[in-house]
Amino acid sequence: MTCSEPVNDGFQVKLTGDQVKFIRNVLGESQAKFAKRFAISSATMWRIEDKGPEECTGPEIILIDQLAKRYSMPVPDVLMRRPDPAEAAE
Repeated sequence: MTCSEPVNDGFQVKLTGDQVKFIRNVLGESQAKFAKRFAISSATMWRIEDKGPEECTGPEIILIDQLAKRYSMPVPDVLMRRPDPAEAAE
Protein backbone atom coordinates (compact mmCIF):
# COMPACT_ATOMS: atom_id res chain seq x y z
CA MET A 1 0.00 0.00 0.00
CA THR A 2 1.18 3.51 -0.59
CA CYS A 3 -0.60 5.82 1.83
CA SER A 4 -4.02 5.61 3.35
CA GLU A 5 -6.75 6.51 0.94
CA PRO A 6 -9.60 8.79 1.99
CA VAL A 7 -12.50 6.81 3.43
CA ASN A 8 -16.11 7.01 2.27
CA ASP A 9 -16.68 10.67 3.11
CA GLY A 10 -13.77 11.60 0.85
CA PHE A 11 -12.10 13.80 3.45
CA GLN A 12 -11.07 11.57 6.35
CA VAL A 13 -7.45 10.42 6.22
CA LYS A 14 -6.07 8.09 8.88
CA LEU A 15 -2.50 7.09 9.63
CA THR A 16 -1.26 5.14 12.61
CA GLY A 17 1.36 6.57 14.92
CA ASP A 18 3.73 3.90 13.58
CA GLN A 19 3.10 5.05 10.00
CA VAL A 20 3.79 8.67 10.91
CA LYS A 21 7.06 7.63 12.56
CA PHE A 22 7.93 5.54 9.48
CA ILE A 23 7.41 8.54 7.18
CA ARG A 24 9.50 10.78 9.44
CA ASN A 25 12.31 8.22 9.62
CA VAL A 26 12.37 7.71 5.84
CA LEU A 27 12.83 11.48 5.49
CA GLY A 28 15.58 11.37 8.11
CA GLU A 29 14.07 14.11 10.23
CA SER A 30 13.98 14.54 13.99
CA GLN A 31 10.60 14.80 15.72
CA ALA A 32 11.25 18.51 16.28
CA LYS A 33 12.06 19.23 12.63
CA PHE A 34 9.16 17.11 11.37
CA ALA A 35 6.75 18.81 13.80
CA LYS A 36 7.91 22.26 12.69
CA ARG A 37 7.17 21.32 9.07
CA PHE A 38 3.48 20.97 10.06
CA ALA A 39 3.37 23.86 12.57
CA ILE A 40 2.76 21.59 15.56
CA SER A 41 4.77 21.18 18.74
CA SER A 42 7.34 18.45 19.28
CA ALA A 43 5.14 17.21 22.14
CA THR A 44 2.18 16.81 19.77
CA MET A 45 4.35 14.88 17.31
CA TRP A 46 5.55 12.65 20.14
CA ARG A 47 1.93 11.97 21.19
CA ILE A 48 0.98 11.05 17.61
CA GLU A 49 3.90 8.64 17.22
CA ASP A 50 3.37 7.24 20.73
CA LYS A 51 -0.06 5.94 19.65
CA GLY A 52 1.76 3.15 17.78
CA PRO A 53 -0.78 1.03 15.88
CA GLU A 54 -3.71 3.29 16.85
CA GLU A 55 -5.14 5.39 14.00
CA CYS A 56 -4.75 9.16 14.13
CA THR A 57 -6.75 11.82 12.31
CA GLY A 58 -6.59 15.58 12.00
CA PRO A 59 -5.22 18.30 9.76
CA GLU A 60 -1.59 17.39 10.47
CA ILE A 61 -2.30 13.76 9.50
CA ILE A 62 -3.77 14.90 6.18
CA LEU A 63 -0.61 16.96 5.53
CA ILE A 64 1.71 14.10 6.52
CA ASP A 65 -0.22 11.77 4.19
CA GLN A 66 0.09 14.29 1.34
CA LEU A 67 3.83 14.63 1.98
CA ALA A 68 4.27 10.86 1.71
CA LYS A 69 2.28 10.84 -1.53
CA ARG A 70 4.35 13.74 -2.90
CA TYR A 71 7.49 11.65 -2.47
CA SER A 72 5.74 8.46 -3.72
CA MET A 73 6.60 6.89 -0.38
CA PRO A 74 5.21 3.38 0.11
CA VAL A 75 3.81 3.30 3.64
CA PRO A 76 3.07 -0.21 4.92
CA ASP A 77 -0.41 -0.96 6.29
CA VAL A 78 1.07 -2.64 9.34
CA LEU A 79 4.53 -2.02 10.64
CA MET A 80 6.40 -4.75 12.44
CA ARG A 81 7.31 -3.79 15.98
CA ARG A 82 10.25 -5.29 17.76
CA PRO A 83 9.22 -7.04 20.97
CA ASP A 84 9.91 -5.20 24.18
CA PRO A 85 12.94 -6.91 25.78
CA ALA A 86 11.26 -6.65 29.20
CA GLU A 87 8.22 -8.55 27.89
CA ALA A 88 10.37 -11.17 26.18
CA ALA A 89 12.20 -11.90 29.45
CA GLU A 90 8.97 -12.82 31.24
